[in-house]
Amino acid sequence: MLPRSHRGKTHSHIETFDDKNLLARGQMIEGLDDSDAVDLELKAGQFSCHQERMIHGSLSNETNEPRIGIGIFYFPTHVRSTIGRRTAFLVRGVDKFNHWDADPIPNSDLDEQILSHVHAAGERYVDPNYTQEADR
Repeated sequence: MLPRSHRGKTHSHIETFDDKNLLARGQMIEGLDDSDAVDLELKAGQFSCHQERMIHGSLSNETNEPRIGIGIFYFPTHVRSTIGRRTAFLVRGVDKFNHWDADPIPNSDLDEQILSHVHAAGERYVDPNYTQEADR
């Protein structure tokens, strides 16, 4: 990762959808000086928790187990999505604005509704025609 990169300017990324890129949408940052990058080696079962703008990357996963990433974003209920209606989970308080649809809540382990919801989100994520962020 690049130390303190979350504090600096916002780096725009491109989505290449290149088959040789291990990321689902082939994300990369062009013209990046990574000479200050440091290794953050993790053992099996460990995870990295970092700010969303921290520039980071990894080598390919050489195991038979999937590598999993999760993003958690907190925002007040008056905030609207700039790319259309989406789902979210209300962590606390009351939503008086109704800008977001509620994420489904599981009724059991491996709940089919939840698995379907997660699968659909994954399909949208890798779809090059699905907008991931607002045009700047």
